[in-house]
Amino acid sequence: WAQEVPRAQERERHPAPHIYTAGRAGGGKEGKDSRLKYSMSMSNRGRQFFYLFLLAFSVRILYLCELGQSPFFFPAPGLDPFLYHQWATDIAQGRGMGSQVYQAMPLYPYCLGLLYLVPGGGFFWAMLAQSFLGALSVLLVYGIGRILFSPAVAWIAAFLQAFSGIAIFYDVILVPVTLVTFLFILVFFLTLKAHRQNRIRDWVGVGLASSLTVWAHAGILFFLPFLFFWMLLDLPGALAKKLVRIGIVTGCVTAALGLIFLRNLTIAKDPVLLTSHSGINFYIGNHPGATGRFQSIFSRHTASKQLLEDSHKKAEEELGRSLTAGEASRFWFQKGLAFIRTEPGAFGRVLLKKFLLFWNGYEIPDVRDYHFFRSEFRVLRFAGLPFAWIVPLGLLGILAGFKQVRKLFLLYAFGVSQMAAVLSFFVNSRYRSPLVFAVILFAASALVWSGRLIRERRYGMILAAFFILMHAVFLTRLDVGATDEGLEHYNRGVALSHAGEYGEAIKAFEKALWLYPDDEVVQFAMANTHFRDGHLEKARLGYEQILSDHPDHADSWFNLGVLYFSKKDWERAEGAFIRSASLKEDEADVYYFLSEVYQKQKKEKEATAARQKALSLGLRPELLERDIETLLLVR
Repeated sequence: WAQEVPRAQERERHPAPHIYTAGRAGGGKEGKDSRLKYSMSMSNRGRQFFYLFLLAFSVRILYLCELGQSPFFFPAPGLDPFLYHQWATDIAQGRGMGSQVYQAMPLYPYCLGLLYLVPGGGFFWAMLAQSFLGALSVLLVYGIGRILFSPAVAWIAAFLQAFSGIAIFYDVILVPVTLVTFLFILVFFLTLKAHRQNRIRDWVGVGLASSLTVWAHAGILFFLPFLFFWMLLDLPGALAKKLVRIGIVTGCVTAALGLIFLRNLTIAKDPVLLTSHSGINFYIGNHPGATGRFQSIFSRHTASKQLLEDSHKKAEEELGRSLTAGEASRFWFQKGLAFIRTEPGAFGRVLLKKFLLFWNGYEIPDVRDYHFFRSEFRVLRFAGLPFAWIVPLGLLGILAGFKQVRKLFLLYAFGVSQMAAVLSFFVNSRYRSPLVFAVILFAASALVWSGRLIRERRYGMILAAFFILMHAVFLTRLDVGATDEGLEHYNRGVALSHAGEYGEAIKAFEKALWLYPDDEVVQFAMANTHFRDGHLEKARLGYEQILSDHPDHADSWFNLGVLYFSKKDWERAEGAFIRSASLKEDEADVYYFLSEVYQKQKKEKEATAARQKALSLGLRPELLERDIETLLLVR
């Protein structure tokens, strides 16, 4: 398809005389036959694309339906999917993304907000739209494979992308992975198309797609230097023409970055180029105790919002003054750079571990555990191809493709640049997933190449390929700390708890505590599960155990206050909420509950003051009219 369209356009610009000589005995008939064959070819290709799209979309819809019938469909509070849902709801209701510096790249929540504006739209429509984008990505992978390799490679790569387990998995999670993957593939495809045509409007398309991608994922910035170098070397024409095209792409990307910077500067009064979470994420991946994967340096398993709050507070403590979000982010970024500069040996070991984790077949959990969901849902288990099956073939294809490195330079450059973007921070399934399509293309090329070796009976090369493949399998299954059994039990317990499977959740937390006996986050999750299950005495004992070891655990004080509130023990509830408020002075819901406690105790003056404080911290007035029982949500 990607080859036929430009050929057809070339024929229109320089038509062959015999095609348009209607009325002459030979030429007219040959011209009609040629046009008929071309029309039939394009029609057949269109049907093939439709069936390919339908296949990929159907697999995702089947998984969406299976997930929708389970208690795991809606996102658990506190994690990124729930935060994106809240952002999208605020955007749809006209409140935007707040007055603070962006905590995440803005394109995805704004797209969700637009979907939430559709009558009857919401969470399900967002999942449906992501499934649609995932299926479109399959067609684009076919187009890339056809341009860079061959029709056989294109079809195999498209099928691998259609049945990629990790792609199906993230297509129905409320995180930006599907959108970022689609935009990465779109930018890559449009770049190849623009290279073939080399028209200004095609490079404008590349620039616009790149600018959209910047709003979704800053990792594309790592790719642009490689792209500009390739354009200088490989584009036809004079240097001035090449520079014009590079300038178009640069201008679009700079404009996108400038809009984010101006928004942060004018609304948040903070000169932050992108987001406020990049600094702490950089430090997590680059500090003396770094493991190559996510680890909270303040407490285990901390959610993203809590991580930002803790990192901001810690930065202010170390510097001894109040900081803006941008200043706190820069503080952690500088600490990470200081580690790299002063301990190059330790940094080299961490970088090597990240490299091995990147190519490991295990999907390091992030907001959801792929391996847990694969064990629970049949579509993922039977129709989803694990990355562990694809990556050894991908490595074989990468090595086999070196003889065509000039032709495949852009694909190698994309893989290297995005791997560098991930390794700059830390490795997990969510960060790695958007560039799996490049590995899939190399894996498909390895399959076609191996088939050709077998047909040609090149036994020496077959043996060498088998040798490389076995070593790739060993490398991708090497135990380099990708798995964390305690974290797996914790993630499983959280998922089961929010799904209402309280008994199974408690068993999972007990296994995690056996490995980490003093982990207050696991203890807190277990106490919350007891609370949800109605075992208030067990929950109380759990919170008090946490507070005996960690007296400043604000959320335990809050939940203990909610527990006493539900038992109408107003005096103890008041004490717990006051202590929680003293530790977290910007939590509106603490003051709201405190106002209700004062109201029950007939302390009108204190109740009014607490309610006004809750409103000043952002509590919406309509919530004050709701029944208090509807707000008894354990954190």
